[in-house]
Amino acid sequence: MNSEEVNKKLVELFNIIQIEMLTSTKAGSDLRDKARKIKITTIVLSALITIVLGLTFLQDYAKWIAIIFSGILTAVNSWEAYTGYDKRVQQEILTTNLLKNLFKDIHLYLAGNTSPEQIYYDDFKKRYDEIQEQYITERKIQENENERSNKEADVK
Repeated sequence: MNSEEVNKKLVELFNIIQIEMLTSTKAGSDLRDKARKIKITTIVLSALITIVLGLTFLQDYAKWIAIIFSGILTAVNSWEAYTGYDKRVQQEILTTNLLKNLFKDIHLYLAGNTSPEQIYYDDFKKRYDEIQEQYITERKIQENENERSNKEADVK
């Protein structure tokens, strides 16, 4: 394969990586926002439970209101455990960083070489495939952990 064809393939890989970095960054930000909302909701519900139990003028109603808030809090915590937003955020950050390093390496290689070689393309493509495989493997592990946790919760 001549250097012009290798150059086209490298540029195409470069563009694919750039798109995936943007997508992964956006996904990480969205997941981080969801994780924060769940944490804030948990804090607010916990505070409301404490406040309601401390209000003496509500008498028996306070207990029932606190039980309702506790049920909602349990549901929110269960949802957070099921979705695992924090783990997914870390995975997106790791993937984005790996893609950024590969992106930088390809960019520097293309900037410094007017006639790129196939062996370098093969190396860059291999690194890209390894990053993708790592991402997929980690997602499957997380999904399996979530399924196992759900089955254990159903048994209890």
